[in-house]
Parts: sequence; structure tokens; C-alpha cells
Amino acid sequence: MNNALILATEDEPDIAELTEIYFTRESFRVITANDNALGLARHRWLGSDLTIPDFKLPGQDGYRAASWRSPVHVVPGGGNAMALLPVGGPS
Repeated sequence: MNNALILATEDEPDIAELTEIYFTRESFRVITANDNALGLARHRWLGSDLTIPDFKLPGQDGYRAASWRSPVHVVPGGGNAMALLPVGGPS
């Protein structure tokens, strides 16, 4: 069983739920946040092995969220999806 923790920030409840269901089925632990302020708070509290930001959030968008983890690799996904992967050890 995978013990990695994924933080997904998404303001559309249906997409957040689908993201959580998909990664949970793949044996990841998943936490979600509906905005980047809550996502940042959860990241600081729990940490995460993978961060999936919503790059089109109102207010603080996902590009700003990229500064939570440094350094990172940005992995392009389909459409507007991207994943931020930590480089080296925990942030």
C-alpha cells in the first residue's frame, strides 16, 4: 500500500471528489482544499508528497501555490492540469 500524501486544490466540488476517488483507489492518501489559502494551511500542517494545484482559481491561483514547495518539477498534464513534484527530500 502506498503511503504517499497528495494535496489537491480544486474549487469545483465534483472535480475535487473525482480526484480524491481516483487517487484513493490507487492507494494514495488524499486531502483536498477548495482554495489556495486552505491548501497552503493543510500543506503546512500535514505536508504532502505531491501537490496538484488548480491553476485557474480566483484570488491566489495555482501559479502562486507553486511557491509552497521549492524546488519543484512542474509536470504538465492534460488540459490545465499540472503536478508539482518535490525535488530531493521533504520541503
